[in-house]
Amino acid sequence: LREERILLSDQGLAVAALSRQAAEQWRHRLEDVCEVRVLAMVRRTAAEGDPDYRDMCRLESWEVPVVEVLVRPESGSR
Repeated sequence: LREERILLSDQGLAVAALSRQAAEQWRHRLEDVCEVRVLAMVRRTAAEGDPDYRDMCRLESWEVPVVEVLVRPESGSR
């Protein structure tokens, strides 16, 4: 399943991975992506989430990037 992931990287270092749902939505448009910009980092904590989900968290807190994806204008019709 690792090969199905789409990673966001900077200079060869992976900084984030798209969720499975986002990867499915973007996989067919990857060739149209010109640039990805990190606009902000949002800190999430296990305590903020659903109590049933907390037990599944591997970390107490983590950061999620908010990104802007720039695509070629002609790719919008796909």
